Amino acid sequence: MSVLLVDDEREVLLLFSMLLKRKFATCHVATNGEEALEILKSGAQIDCVITDISMPRMDGFELKINMDRLGYNIPVIGVTGHSEPEVIQRMKDLGFSHIMLKPVDKGELMKVIDASLQIVPSDNTSLSGALGEPISDGHPEGTHPGRRLS
Repeated sequence: MSVLLVDDEREVLLLFSMLLKRKFATCHVATNGEEALEILKSGAQIDCVITDISMPRMDGFELKINMDRLGYNIPVIGVTGHSEPEVIQRMKDLGFSHIMLKPVDKGELMKVIDASLQIVPSDNTSLSGALGEPISDGHPEGTHPGRRLS
């Protein structure tokens, strides 16, 4: 299995990639949405995308929009430091499989990844959230707060 990690902070990429390499055979990294799309377009087999929302050049919102437009049917976990209702709502509206608030707890991240990999979006009505809560219309009911990676 393979994951694509997208974040503009190199320290975050380093920490998360070290953690994710324990679970995934391959951990691709990108520093913005444009780089992430190039990795996807290269034909890399990606099972899950974890993306920050606020990034230069192409943010996580634009990445998700482009992935949908190009037909990539891959779970996308959105990670954000912005807890404003309009940010969370936009993530829900765009169909992020899960939403996590920074700082992210590594154990919670692994639970969310496991739940995301079980999602098979056929009709967007039988999805389940990170902790088993039902999702209606393909959108998570809430966010998954995190804590600092340790």
